[in-house]
Amino acid sequence: MKKKCIVVLCSSDLFNLKKGYNKFYTPMRLLYEAQLKKYFRKVIFYDYLKRLIQIGISNMNKEIISIIKKESPEYILWFPRYYEIQETTLKSLKKYSKIIAWFSDDRWRFETYSKYWIPYIDFAVTEDIDSVEKYKNFGVPAIHAIPSTGPALDFYDGIKKYDVSFVGSRFYADRDLWIESILKNGIDVKTFGLGWESGFIEFSKMLDIFRTSKINLNFTKVCSDANKTQFKGRIFQVCLAGGFLLTEYVPGIETYFVIGKEIETFKTKEEMIEKIRYFLTHDKERESIAKAGWKRAVKYYSIERIIKNIIRNVDKSFRGSNINYNKSDLSDNLYMRKAFSKFYCHMAAMMAKRNNEKWKDAIWLSYIYNRKNLLALLCYSTSSSFLLIMPMELKKIARNIVEKIPWLRRFALKIIPKLEKAGIDIQNTLQS
Repeated sequence: MKKKCIVVLCSSDLFNLKKGYNKFYTPMRLLYEAQLKKYFRKVIFYDYLKRLIQIGISNMNKEIISIIKKESPEYILWFPRYYEIQETTLKSLKKYSKIIAWFSDDRWRFETYSKYWIPYIDFAVTEDIDSVEKYKNFGVPAIHAIPSTGPALDFYDGIKKYDVSFVGSRFYADRDLWIESILKNGIDVKTFGLGWESGFIEFSKMLDIFRTSKINLNFTKVCSDANKTQFKGRIFQVCLAGGFLLTEYVPGIETYFVIGKEIETFKTKEEMIEKIRYFLTHDKERESIAKAGWKRAVKYYSIERIIKNIIRNVDKSFRGSNINYNKSDLSDNLYMRKAFSKFYCHMAAMMAKRNNEKWKDAIWLSYIYNRKNLLALLCYSTSSSFLLIMPMELKKIARNIVEKIPWLRRFALKIIPKLEKAGIDIQNTLQS
């Protein structure tokens, strides 16, 4: 029997702290809606980043609470990105529903991000198999799910448009160096995505490239550390589309595919070049590997199978259970409060550059989460975004001057109460 309702809190874009808003390759609604409707009579998608930009952070969080109160869904499926949704909001939502959080970068982000949300969720889905036990050690039920995959397409054995292709952002880790080495060896490689000449491409175009490329490349370094690797959704997306995958090795990939029979891997630039040249001249072997990889992906790694497994495990976990876990609170966690403050400050700067007046709400929250953030307080109380949009180097110089010159520091501390009162007055005016 279908359940009443599920609300999906997701984002159609990614927010990069340095580069602003980035398009997200995976269309969340397209992938998940049809599958979730197999288990719920009503599926509501809420794009929290889109609404944040439209109505501001505070109002967006209030709107989420209002929707959950009205709909009373059995489950809330939340895809965390940064700090768009406040911990106070999640605390309110838990009164009305069970929160399932689907974390995507736990291989490198569990200790600095994901674990701090544990007091506010009821179930964790993690794309890092080693993090399952970490969640359970905190008393939260968790399962492993492979990264966002995609639809299983019919196998394509027609004409190939590209010899070698790569689809993905240019800004991650050392991708530039891998691509550069291919070009230096006289091999034609087509690149698609943010930072490359083609720019952002739609999901359907990406799948077409996977199907019509002789060799699809994948790089597994994490965005913030070229010494760490992680599973990428691209691994499974290429195979589900019927493409031949040549991927940078990531530990544990043998669990999912047979190397040499269903996919191919490399660990060095020399090995990558060697295998590109080999498979460009061995069509039958390449197509045989591609088809074997496609068969395994369709059987085990489709989005249909992933959602089915998650819902089954969630239902089993919640059936007659009372979860007890470490109820530590972010209000006492200086590290996370600073992280919230930094994120809201960056959001305010991005909004101010785009003449979005909601920057004032973001900068006020930046100060509320970190009362030592004098930049945030000054910008808000004076209704001036000048300091926000100045180059980062100048911000650092200004901060160092205030901190190192005693009388300036004393002056700043003296005017804080007045600035704070001005800020509160402005906030009350905006909310009235």
